[in-house]
Amino acid sequence: MVRLAEEALAAVRDSWPGLTWAGVEVPDQGLDHGVVILEGPAGPPLLSDAPVRAVARLAVAPGVVGRADVEAGVVAALDGAPALLPAAYVTDGASLTLARHVPGEPVSAQVWERLDKGQRSGVIEAVAGTLSRLHALEAPDIGESWFPVKHRALIERVGEHVAPTLTAVERDRVDAIFARAEHLFIDSPVPPRPIHGDLHETHLRFDGRRTGLIDFSDMTLADPAIDIAHLPGISGELGHAVGKLLGGDLRDRASAYANWDAVFLMADHLATGRTPASVARPLFAKALGLGRA
Repeated sequence: MVRLAEEALAAVRDSWPGLTWAGVEVPDQGLDHGVVILEGPAGPPLLSDAPVRAVARLAVAPGVVGRADVEAGVVAALDGAPALLPAAYVTDGASLTLARHVPGEPVSAQVWERLDKGQRSGVIEAVAGTLSRLHALEAPDIGESWFPVKHRALIERVGEHVAPTLTAVERDRVDAIFARAEHLFIDSPVPPRPIHGDLHETHLRFDGRRTGLIDFSDMTLADPAIDIAHLPGISGELGHAVGKLLGGDLRDRASAYANWDAVFLMADHLATGRTPASVARPLFAKALGLGRA
């Protein structure tokens, strides 16, 4: 069991000593949470109608620690949305959440290709309907956009780890990506709305019947276009259809963010190795438009 998952399970035992379970599944771990899936959970703090499975998530990274109640409140405000969401059963009031398990596999490009027309329509409507409700929430206390802070840090990381590996032409392309992102998301941003903040294939699930959205830990007040930026990477049809249903001129800004995020992932790959080369390099090459991976 990986370290973050072990920390999450230990936190569950400390916070809710009356809770029992029949088994533990360890999913792929993200960068900012330890996650375990509890099979057959029972006992306090759960009520008598305990779920078959529950997810325990422990925030461990700066920016998400201490926000369990905030995240749970936003998800609760979306109750009734067309997508299945990880509603919290209980939190520890700080960084640990016991939540509904959202079934299904990540909606990758390969999974999208397998879906029939009706299933694709269902995913599109669920994503667009849920994002529409999220973006319409009235000023939840989720903090100002993290983009300016991340952008300043990314400039430093690119200078140290990425720029030395690039040609002069490639450095110019990165500078252009940064300039466009600064204009759209820092200097002249649209009025901010509550956003998910990290809606890529890992956080979009489909079980053959229902669509699910998970991991709201990056939620912030920012440009709604950020929430559709990664969808064209799954399918151009998905990105176009969701953007059209949400309305407004989102696609250009979404493309700008997707290119910025490709630089972010490349920098993370070279600096830490957490983002694998198989993910970072193709996205970076596509963002630069040079065909070099």
